[in-house]
Amino acid sequence: MAARSVMNLTFHADFASVDQARSALLGACREVFPLESEAVSDLCMAANEAMNNAVEHSGSSQVEIELRIDDNCMIFRISTCGERFDPTAGNAVMPECDEQGELREGGYGLALIQVLIDSMSYEYLEGKNILTLVRKVKGGVNDGN
Repeated sequence: MAARSVMNLTFHADFASVDQARSALLGACREVFPLESEAVSDLCMAANEAMNNAVEHSGSSQVEIELRIDDNCMIFRISTCGERFDPTAGNAVMPECDEQGELREGGYGLALIQVLIDSMSYEYLEGKNILTLVRKVKGGVNDGN
């Protein structure tokens, strides 16, 4: 089956809107893949980090997201207007834990995304930064049958 769009959303670039978008994304993923809780959680956590980064670093006033699905994966796409910024460039490394075994706050979002998803790609097209995250699933699509 070709990938089909399940959700499209444009929202104001602020953290309250990211929370609402994350909730909508989680609901859409769970509806399509109800038995894939780990894959859904992983994609939603990675998408949340990507949306937070877009709000914090893009300088764009709006964020566009799309969820596409096919038989064996969830495809999350986020785009913002602005100067070219490739989040996939460079080396993303998870930091060491502190003495209490806790990760320090901030600075490892890209590394976290890379741990949670199966593939990530970036393109700059028509003045938009577009980041695509893909998370595979084990089961098939819930088609209501």
